[in-house]
Amino acid sequence: MDFTLIIGESVPYIYDTGKVLDDLGLVRDNNYLVVYIPPTNKAFVFGVEGRVNSGYEVLHYGPLPLLTSVTCTGYTGNNLSPPATGVIPPMNYCQSLLPPPPKLIPYPSGDLAQFMFYYEKADRLFQVRMFVRPKWIRTQIQIPPNSNQNMLNDNIVGVGYSGGFGRGYLEYVVFPGLIYGFLWGNDMVYGAFTGLDIIYGEYHVSLVTDLDILYEVLTHQLPSAWVVFPVVRVDTTVNDKWLKYYGFTGVDVPAPGTPKQQWINKVRGELPR
Repeated sequence: MDFTLIIGESVPYIYDTGKVLDDLGLVRDNNYLVVYIPPTNKAFVFGVEGRVNSGYEVLHYGPLPLLTSVTCTGYTGNNLSPPATGVIPPMNYCQSLLPPPPKLIPYPSGDLAQFMFYYEKADRLFQVRMFVRPKWIRTQIQIPPNSNQNMLNDNIVGVGYSGGFGRGYLEYVVFPGLIYGFLWGNDMVYGAFTGLDIIYGEYHVSLVTDLDILYEVLTHQLPSAWVVFPVVRVDTTVNDKWLKYYGFTGVDVPAPGTPKQQWINKVRGELPR
């Protein structure tokens, strides 16, 4: 299969320090994945032990989950609803969750019905790459839903503003126990039928807590893939889930040139026992 038909010119947001990613932009088995949290300068380091969905990483989701019952927000004050499911109205931006597409999970319930990648296992992790059609659709992720995490010089930006958003592409890691929300924007003067393709990795992972390995990964001495957790502040909901599933809120990333023992002495008490 020619994956360039899906991927196009989009490249992973993820940072690869040593051929850790495969042709789909997913982490290869038996490599390290780092999730970096900018507002706290902390990170979680996971060992990717295997991929549950190996061989079927591509999901043709269908139209964006835009329902006719939802009222979107107009860029010029004319608030419109989608005229049909998956059609984004002109000069409007719309909020949505990401329920499973019809017939993928026949009877989703609870949080899974709102977010198809929802799970509650500490030894599981999802990496998700979303490709939106048309490619000029504005994109933004909200963790948790209804929280604006896009800022420019301490000012809120995003899909509803003139900057601070992506177009046609999103990439993120899903932590256990969390639901993510999304904003989609159409700044054209005509409505558009939408489509969504997803490349995802459902990983079996182990949380790395060995201080020697952590230091070597976080100082780029060991090959790893890095992805930024797209928040400017850590919501209480997110922090609580980290404590519930991992027992801590991440480990400090050493500044360049920090001696190993100095860093170990600093972070030793942060790690779960």
